[in-house]
Amino acid sequence: MDPAAYVQIASILLGVLAIVWHQQRSLDKVRTEVAQLGQRLARIEGFLGIGVPAEASQRTPGAAAPQADA
Repeated sequence: MDPAAYVQIASILLGVLAIVWHQQRSLDKVRTEVAQLGQRLARIEGFLGIGVPAEASQRTPGAAAPQADA
């Protein structure tokens, strides 16, 4: 095979690798931003007293909330 063909194949592979690497970094940034927004939202909900408590979110849908003893 011609050396130029090897160079073309190597160039294509490096290009694909660079694209995948860039997309992975971009996706990691988006995940970090989403996590930060989720934390902010949880703090705001907690401050306003409107969020779903962590223990309630893990229960099955439709389950009755435990009653506190008076």
